[in-house]
Amino acid sequence: MNKIKLTYNKVYNYAKGKPVAELIAEVIAFGFLLPLVIVGLTTIIFALLTGEINTNNITFGIYG
Repeated sequence: MNKIKLTYNKVYNYAKGKPVAELIAEVIAFGFLLPLVIVGLTTIIFALLTGEINTNNITFGIYG
């Protein structure tokens, strides 16, 4: 029980010293964008390793 209270106090102390806009930006960055990047990169690497993506003339839409 002491660990939960200690963790809560750290989060509370961190959050109360920040502006609301910065907290919202951190939630968006670490709650949405970071998982999106991890899933996307993992999917591309998995597809390359399993042969689902043809590596001949691969452009990923950059040079159309």
